[in-house]
This record gives sequence, structure tokens and C-alpha cells, in this order.
Amino acid sequence: MLKADTQGALEAVQQGLSHFPKDVVELTYVRTGVGPLSEADIELAKELGATVLGYNLKPANKLTIAAERAEVALHAHKIIYELVDAAKDVLEAAIPPRSQELTRGTLEVAEVFELTLKTRERKEGMKKRTHVA
Repeated sequence: MLKADTQGALEAVQQGLSHFPKDVVELTYVRTGVGPLSEADIELAKELGATVLGYNLKPANKLTIAAERAEVALHAHKIIYELVDAAKDVLEAAIPPRSQELTRGTLEVAEVFELTLKTRERKEGMKKRTHVA
């Protein structure tokens, strides 16, 4: 959700936010508008799981408290690049971490044997087949 103090500012912020790579994460506006942030904005953001971004708008303390209670992220900045950076942080947090499987070597079960210590345990004897440094 994005709101700004003027239409020109709203368009400038949208232009700044349009540079995110769309193949990594897609930015979708659930609502854009001109004017002050409201409790209705917070309620809608809570229902949709959205973040509220405000440019050149100072949210009232009551609104900040309502956002905290609703567990809605509220970012209001007077400088466009600070707002764009805040949005970038939100988007990067939404990107799932990449995992990569790396094989460093392989083992072969050479023999299975039982050890009698305090409890009876089964152990496998392993033999190294390959190793990659």
C-alpha cells in the first residue's frame, strides 16, 4: 500500500520502486492514493498482509500504535530514496533463501556391527569412496 502527499510525489515514488527485478520478486500495490494515512489503511493492510508505505506523510502517534497492534509494517519517510530503501528491505525479506546441495564426497557402507557399551548400539563402518576438497 502506497500513499503520498501529492500526485506527483506518488508517481515519483512508484517510478523509484519500479526498478526492482521482477523475475526475483513482484511488487503489487493493493492501494495507492494521495492524502494522509488512516486506520482504514492499517486495517486493509492487516487483512491483506501488506506493508504500508507513506511518502512525505507523518502518521499520527495513534496510527503508529494501531499499526504496531495490528502487526502491520508502517514505513513513512520524507525522502524518496529512504522510502525506496525501506521498500527494498521489505521485498528482500520476502525472498525465500536459496539452498544449494553440494556433494563433498561419498561413503560406502563397508560393514555393519554392534557395539556393547552401556547400551547396545548399531554402528556402520564407512569407507571413503571419493572426496572433493
